[in-house]
Amino acid sequence: MPFSLRQSCFSIAFLCALLPSAVSYGFATPPVSRTAAGRDQIAGNARILHVLNRLTFGVQPQDFAAVKAMGVEAWINQQLYPGKIDDAAVQEMLKKYPATQMKVKDLLRQLPPPPVIRAVANGRISIPDNHNPVVRAIYLTQLASYQQFKEARKAKLQAQNNVSQNAPATAPAGEAPPPASGMNPLAQQNGQRVNAADPGIAEKEQQILADLQATGIVNLPPQQRMAKILAMQPLERISFYGDLTREEKAALTDGVTPQQAQTIYGMMAPARTVAAELMQAKMLRALYSRRQLLEVMTDFWMNHFNVDIHKNAFEPYYLIGYERDVIRPHALGKFEDLLVATAQSPAMLDYLDNATSVGPHSFAASRAAMRGGKNADRGINENYGRELMELQTLGVNGGYTQRDVIEVAKVFTGWTIDHPLQGGGFIFDPRRHEPGTKYVLGHTIHQHGEGEGLEVLHILATSPATAQHISNELAMRFVSDHPPQSLVDRMARTFLATQGDIRQVLRTMFFSPEFWAAGAGNAKFKTPLEFVASATRASGADVNRPGVLVAAIGRLGMPLYGCQPPTGYSMNQDAWISSGALVERMNFAVAFSHNRLPGIVNHWDAQLGPNAASMQPSQKITAFDQIFFHGHLSLRTQQAVLADVQNAPAQSQGRQFVLRGVASQNYVAPIAVDESEQQPFQQQPFFDRQAALAAGLLIGSPDFQYR
Repeated sequence: MPFSLRQSCFSIAFLCALLPSAVSYGFATPPVSRTAAGRDQIAGNARILHVLNRLTFGVQPQDFAAVKAMGVEAWINQQLYPGKIDDAAVQEMLKKYPATQMKVKDLLRQLPPPPVIRAVANGRISIPDNHNPVVRAIYLTQLASYQQFKEARKAKLQAQNNVSQNAPATAPAGEAPPPASGMNPLAQQNGQRVNAADPGIAEKEQQILADLQATGIVNLPPQQRMAKILAMQPLERISFYGDLTREEKAALTDGVTPQQAQTIYGMMAPARTVAAELMQAKMLRALYSRRQLLEVMTDFWMNHFNVDIHKNAFEPYYLIGYERDVIRPHALGKFEDLLVATAQSPAMLDYLDNATSVGPHSFAASRAAMRGGKNADRGINENYGRELMELQTLGVNGGYTQRDVIEVAKVFTGWTIDHPLQGGGFIFDPRRHEPGTKYVLGHTIHQHGEGEGLEVLHILATSPATAQHISNELAMRFVSDHPPQSLVDRMARTFLATQGDIRQVLRTMFFSPEFWAAGAGNAKFKTPLEFVASATRASGADVNRPGVLVAAIGRLGMPLYGCQPPTGYSMNQDAWISSGALVERMNFAVAFSHNRLPGIVNHWDAQLGPNAASMQPSQKITAFDQIFFHGHLSLRTQQAVLADVQNAPAQSQGRQFVLRGVASQNYVAPIAVDESEQQPFQQQPFFDRQAALAAGLLIGSPDFQYR
């Protein structure tokens, strides 16, 4: 089972230190200076810590030195122009996730989601690139899996209707029949195929043989392993994969190319493979990109223009292009360009159902009514029109009415997706568009097809209410949960004066007295993503399996791309602070610091220096204060951590939890590994448990929870 707070040795007293809110908790007071206007401002090295905490996903020790050498103002200006920052290292890392580099239409063709498989099975479309053995293997495996699903569902319905359950299953043409219940078609003996129906072979013995063969394939050299998997029949692949342990599934891609790894996992779960690559690439960008402000702003806009990955089977594919081609390129540009790009993205068109919106007086509606059928009653969908004004532009108090929502919905009828099964992009379909004049926010929108939508987006993007709403959300992200109205007003004026130039609005905020006010320090509580990313960045951990961190963020209540309502995740601390949530964060921190997360390795001896083995607990805490807090750790936390670390053994023999033999490109959602499972781990002669415990308690402390 995953590491739990209940298994740790530190006292209940320290846990109680987590519970006070930011108002009652006593942080170390940062140095301040007083301006000519009498305002207290963050001063000295605390300015470096403050700007790194707000403009990045967490402070790395080397970042502090770099900003100090460059100067805070120069560093901010550099981050505002990310194109000038060399980010080749993280781009090289992302090559391990080929799905994130592919066009949506190619993803849907090569890693088909269930709707595409159903369309192939029903004869609506054919297998693309049928001559390609890799693509064919993926499709045939998924078709076999779909056939098994249909047969299982049919059997269930028959059982419910008291129909005989003994009818033989029908296998797809040209494929091996499905295995008998409990039998494995991969079982072999003396190199010969074992008949699954042979009564002389016990089920348990046959399963043992299958398990041995599965393990043997995993242990083959990479190219032989790949060839063996491609040579299997579709049902054999399904059964083979089911026989693997969770660690064997992870090790299955050890040594193969990223494209081969994608193929292996794509045979079993194409949509899950795409989603896993998307999430792990986001994690790596947050951890390692030198363009930290760009990544923070990309995350901000992904949350502002939220799309839930679980909406349907297409969304993981759409989200690849949405983040890469829509959000990131416009994250520091003009807001109107960003607004138009999101409105025309298949991800948003699908998520808020505008792709299926049809004008009631349109040509398409008239034809549907004449023909009848299941689409006859399909009409206007108001979801996008409502969220466009309420969440994305004007704000809930932006002055619009329900009448405006209906009129905006009419304007955007016909904005849809071209051939969704083939990965088409935005298209305007005049047959679905509601004819006639519309009236939006006091403006008359004359009939001119697609241009009506662009006209409405311009009205919304240049509205003073939008300037206020966007400025307030940015200030909430970077300054405080309740930012000063004076700052929001100044940012809104910049927004309007620059036609929504996001970079200039940010510049107004970053160089404002409110951003540097003494009260702004430690005023923002970290979201789960910020918490996990900042812990990893601060520790300098080796991350060989970013999916493990992705899973941890989900357990902390913030699944990546997984916010169901269009509001996105809250930026306010009230959404994240509770006793249960803080306990979960401490569980993560202690498991993380003790290297109990597979594929995530901290080297505390290297962090503490050559004298780590002889350091006293108080010295280790002082050293970690410099690493994590740069000397700003509160006395209260120091004392609480010291009391617990002093009672812990200084070291342990042979329990360094380093995962062995697992490829770095892990596409399968990770499962926590029980600390009692010795087999997947290497043995180390020395592990500093005091250092690990001190680091874990400090990462889980209130001081680290705020940025």
